[in-house]
Amino acid sequence: MAPPEPGVEVCNGRDDDGDGQSDEGFDVGEVCVAGQGLCREEGVLFCAVDGTARCSAQAPLVGPERCNDADDDCDGRVDEELESLGACSAGEGACAAMGRQACVDGATTCDATPGAPGVETCDGTDEDCDGRVDEGVAGCATLGGSWRWDVTDREGGSFPTLAALAEVDGEITGLAIDTYGLADVEGTVDGATRRFDLVKTYREGVSEGAAFRYTGTVDGDALSGTWMQVGGDDPPIPLRGDRGTAIAPLAVAGAWVFRPDFDDNPGAMQLVVGPEGRVTGTMRDRVGDSTVEGVLDRGAGALWFRKLYDGGSDFWYRADASGASIEQGTYSDDSDSGVRGVWRAER
Repeated sequence: MAPPEPGVEVCNGRDDDGDGQSDEGFDVGEVCVAGQGLCREEGVLFCAVDGTARCSAQAPLVGPERCNDADDDCDGRVDEELESLGACSAGEGACAAMGRQACVDGATTCDATPGAPGVETCDGTDEDCDGRVDEGVAGCATLGGSWRWDVTDREGGSFPTLAALAEVDGEITGLAIDTYGLADVEGTVDGATRRFDLVKTYREGVSEGAAFRYTGTVDGDALSGTWMQVGGDDPPIPLRGDRGTAIAPLAVAGAWVFRPDFDDNPGAMQLVVGPEGRVTGTMRDRVGDSTVEGVLDRGAGALWFRKLYDGGSDFWYRADASGASIEQGTYSDDSDSGVRGVWRAER
């Protein structure tokens, strides 16, 4: 019998073209690469069932690009499209300045330049930019800054309230947040007598529309007094609080990768923290876009905010925040569905 006519060589382990070699030109067994950047994987070439050579390596799924001098999304570029990472701040008190964050050489930087410190006077502002308000000014008391109030209820229990208060010429405005909702704060403080008179009116949450009056005295970074419902008949209840000065607003301001326990797909969170500790921002996750408003307790590093979706549903988030990560934060919804969970975030 005559030998078969030579054919076209394919990758199948046989000598298809009759030249004494098998699979020549397909480099079977040679090292090959799939993916690039952090997705790069090495393997070897092998013969597939369709007669072609394929690489045994499979590149993993890509992730979002982060500012870390690495190719996280595996497109061959490093830290691309991270020129604007949201608002940021630098400096304390009257020296505080807002700017924009950007990714430079693998690190998130803020282009804000703090102002120059001045001389402290009794005006409710931190003019010497040391994180304290009106300190060392004789006969002066102030409520400006972030506060944690320990409020006693009528059943003998207690619950914390975080408040961010701004003061201008003895007039107080601000925001408070606690387990009963988000509230606006207005009132006055007399620097000479150290007396304060505040009204907290809930605008969101289970106590929406209710108003409470807080009166007492402020002594340095501590206050004491009583509270009672406006228009109510119950007697006043004791109140005490402390002003936080340890953690600068810059510790949490900026862009975060938000990771709740119910979803592996991270969302984007942008936070801006004012000098008095008031938190504003936005969040985008699998549900949609939402706005953030709350308070940073600068003394304890506690972050407490309300997240309101465009559709109207809201959630309440708490965490201990400092540095480059937030771990073991908790969240709950403001409804009867009982949604509870844990979240974390990274720079």
